[in-house]
Amino acid sequence: MNEYDKDTEIDFLKLDVALMQQADLSFKYGKLWADAVQERDNLKQKRELLKAEITLKIAGPDVEKKERPTVAQIDAMVISDKKYIALTTQMSKAEYDVNIFSVAKTAMADKKAAINDLCWLYANNYMTSNALPKAVEIAVKEENKKQAEQEQKDGLNNEATRSRLKSRKGEE
Repeated sequence: MNEYDKDTEIDFLKLDVALMQQADLSFKYGKLWADAVQERDNLKQKRELLKAEITLKIAGPDVEKKERPTVAQIDAMVISDKKYIALTTQMSKAEYDVNIFSVAKTAMADKKAAINDLCWLYANNYMTSNALPKAVEIAVKEENKKQAEQEQKDGLNNEATRSRLKSRKGEE
């Protein structure tokens, strides 16, 4: 499970914890979005500067040519420049990041609304109705199983445990 999946998950057995963490998560993804927007805008400025530099090299006042290139020719030379292509590729990635973090920001707002709705359900005794106990029981069993599996993996990856197991097998 990646970090984003963990951040958007709601454990309805720990609504208080989810509610307390929500402001931090909203800030985290808001900041990531703002950083991505800033990076994209910086790349746009760099690309525009590079375009101006290339244009000046091709058709600036200091260039002596019998025939000045047309605007279309200058544009073609600019967009075929390797540095310009690289910056355009970086900008595309930056725009993608902006879009992803925008979606993440929205997801955090949706999560906050869902937590509020779950708290309302809990406050109105929905959690004690006959329909829910089986779902809660299943969720608790699954969570306990996942936690036990993780603890078992952690225990097996522990150096002391591996050493002890090897000594029992007589491998040392």
